[in-house]
Amino acid sequence: MLLKGFLLVSYLFISFYTPGQSYIFKVMANKGENFYKSPAKNQWEPIKAGSNLNKGDWIKISNDQSFLGLVHLSGRTLELIESGTFDIEQLNKRFGLQNNGIASRFSEFVFNNIDEAVAGRKPDKGSESRGEEGEIKLLIPRSGKVFGDKIVLQWTVMEKNSSGGFNVSVKNVFDDQIKSIQTVDKQVIIDIDKGELEMESSFYINVVAGNDEIVHSDIYNIKRLSKNQKVLIEEDIRKIGEEVDRKSATGLIVLATYFEKQELLIDAISCYHQAIQSQPDLADFQILYKSFVERNALGR
Repeated sequence: MLLKGFLLVSYLFISFYTPGQSYIFKVMANKGENFYKSPAKNQWEPIKAGSNLNKGDWIKISNDQSFLGLVHLSGRTLELIESGTFDIEQLNKRFGLQNNGIASRFSEFVFNNIDEAVAGRKPDKGSESRGEEGEIKLLIPRSGKVFGDKIVLQWTVMEKNSSGGFNVSVKNVFDDQIKSIQTVDKQVIIDIDKGELEMESSFYINVVAGNDEIVHSDIYNIKRLSKNQKVLIEEDIRKIGEEVDRKSATGLIVLATYFEKQELLIDAISCYHQAIQSQPDLADFQILYKSFVERNALGR
């Protein structure tokens, strides 16, 4: 049995088998021409995100450039990254029963997110030109809190308003500009633990089109968590780190789910961004992110 081709990423946010689940694994993400075979049909069929895999099923990974991210009913995840044929029942034996930890809080939410994304399955290819005349829409909450040290700031705007680039302005509570960024892209990453922003607990961001100041975003407010709030989140993340490889693509999606449940959408965005960067040609992660943006009404 060729098992060296998978990375075991332990304990997604599902730590117990819930009534109604009729599968051993659910597919989180798929890249490449990968297949599965069930006893009922006994023929290879293309596998896709949202598929359920049961006892008696087999998986075929086409080549070493493929990627298949699975969620086990115990809550752990599996990344298959090398070619081979795998028996679901044998893969199942690699997992033991898990007790109810932090994962149990998020089980239904994670599965629902996957199913919701699959139901509306379409990468957000039109995001660059989306928007109304004269408007720039930032894909963050209008008033949000942040735990981490970086903000991935993305926006949408009519394509004709993009030719002159953009000016990103960050101001403090006294309306003093403390940071300015010029970019030709529709995204910047702001490190809030360095330079002028390091000591600011609350600040305001807006974006203006470089060739037309009439085209601008509203002003968005971002606040850091208090020290006491950060301690609680840090403890949760420490526990999650015992259960999830937070550097893996699937682990980052899991962490994004945790942040979303905590209403820390800016931190969730950062996790989605890192997951997509790690697998830039994997559409399923982009679809999960698009579903997240729509679910939380970002950019509206």
